[in-house]
Amino acid sequence: MLRAQEKGFVDIQVISFDVMNTILTLREPPHIVYARFARQYGFSPDESKMKAAFPIAFSSFADEFPAFGHKTIGAMEWWGKTEWKIVDEETIPILERLRLKGIHTAVISNFDFRLKKLLDDFHLSSLLELVVLSGEVGIEKPNSRIFELVTDHFHLKSPKHLLHIGEI
Repeated sequence: MLRAQEKGFVDIQVISFDVMNTILTLREPPHIVYARFARQYGFSPDESKMKAAFPIAFSSFADEFPAFGHKTIGAMEWWGKTEWKIVDEETIPILERLRLKGIHTAVISNFDFRLKKLLDDFHLSSLLELVVLSGEVGIEKPNSRIFELVTDHFHLKSPKHLLHIGEI
């Protein structure tokens, strides 16, 4: 394994993480959850059609109500109850080691306010110094302004001191 200084990461002071599929993930794909819900109410959905339609509908809804309905319809309109799981059992030990090494940790995610409860539920909140959610700030990744909120919070002299892991 290459050491951080050999890779040019000596100046990293903050590591931020996306949550979706980096720290947490859905236990089941959304089309499966929605199909099961539909069956509970007497419908007979075609899961393959739902799987194909879900990304299109999600994208359309995101275009119409960006940042999870920030200051428009609100996050509760966005989501039904879903089940989550932690992506990697090493997540908590890694975050603990980063903090012990003096590296600040944060989350930058295109998500709404409910993520904070999920982070609490998985005992991650105490390991994160800052959580920036598009649904609360009205800015979505990849817009650089959402990353500037983190660099400003930690008083970083340059964005090169921030390493983001996950989707931008």
